[in-house]
Amino acid sequence: MDQIQSLRYLLLLSLLFVQDVTNFSCDFADETIPVKQPDGRTVCVCDRSRGYIGGAEYACSYIACPVDMIPDDYAICHCKEEFYLKHSQCTAKTVCNLDDIIVHNGSAFDDRKCLQKDTQVSIRAPPLVMIEDIQPTSFLIKTFRSQNETGQYNVTLTVDTLTGEYHRVVTENLGEAIMSVSIHVTTLEANTSYRLSVTTSNAVSTSYPAIILLQTQEPVPARAAPAVTIMDINQTTCTLEVTPDSAMDSGNISLRFRNLTDDKEGSLKTEIDKGKETTVLSVKGLVANTTYQFTVRTGDIAGLSDARQVMVHTKADNALTENCSKGDNADETAEKETLIKSANDGAKTDGRGLAICHPEDT
Repeated sequence: MDQIQSLRYLLLLSLLFVQDVTNFSCDFADETIPVKQPDGRTVCVCDRSRGYIGGAEYACSYIACPVDMIPDDYAICHCKEEFYLKHSQCTAKTVCNLDDIIVHNGSAFDDRKCLQKDTQVSIRAPPLVMIEDIQPTSFLIKTFRSQNETGQYNVTLTVDTLTGEYHRVVTENLGEAIMSVSIHVTTLEANTSYRLSVTTSNAVSTSYPAIILLQTQEPVPARAAPAVTIMDINQTTCTLEVTPDSAMDSGNISLRFRNLTDDKEGSLKTEIDKGKETTVLSVKGLVANTTYQFTVRTGDIAGLSDARQVMVHTKADNALTENCSKGDNADETAEKETLIKSANDGAKTDGRGLAICHPEDT
């Protein structure tokens, strides 16, 4: 008897503490709503459906989200429950008929899928997926058509960080005659783990997902442009000394030169001897009395360095220099003109049939 009375007493106490949400009012009625908790209490929380977020009812913050969107705890706007994001806009999810089977209830990024009750549903295996290229901020993923499947269907790639702070959905169409589709995902964080989920779907069903854990590469260290010193310039050759970035102890040097007169280009590439701080390059086959733009880079397995550009002007031809010197007698203008004309006809030092006397040549 005492046990029955004790139980009645406890039941009465519990009823006294049970609160009816419908009769509960909040002080900040415009910003908060009453919500019943698992322990039976009713508390006021910020009304997210009206754009208010926060950890306390007296400190709600208003986030102005577009129509059909609500903010999360990080003040980022997302589609409401019955909407999903399509082409950067919230689109209403499909409403299934009463007799339909809900194959997929949809998410914030894809639509609800319905099937008629008597439709034959086939179980589809996960697609074959291959990662082709992983870089610090990107990767390339290739999805193949499953065996014995024909027709058009979609490939959906979902990319999430393991912490859940990053979410992206990419959809590509796999045409009837196409056996595979590649998706290039960029603007990722270097040295970060991602969870990839790949599914294929058609009008009838969606496959089970192929799940892949992927880690992007370490960021590529920046390579400073090499130091370049001009050691010697002749009529048709130029010798340079190249000092790579100190972080590079092997690799190669790539040099491109461009004739600023006729825009013709040339190139030279050489390996860097391990342990050597500097490398001497000799560029041959240049045109006398001509300005060139040299672009020098060093490269190794981590990539290319920044470019170093220098301007080089080759020396005039020896015959032209001698003729210009002889023609510089004080009052013999006619003889000087004759010598220059003769040099033009014979030497053609700059490749265009023009002989030019520079002050330093006379």
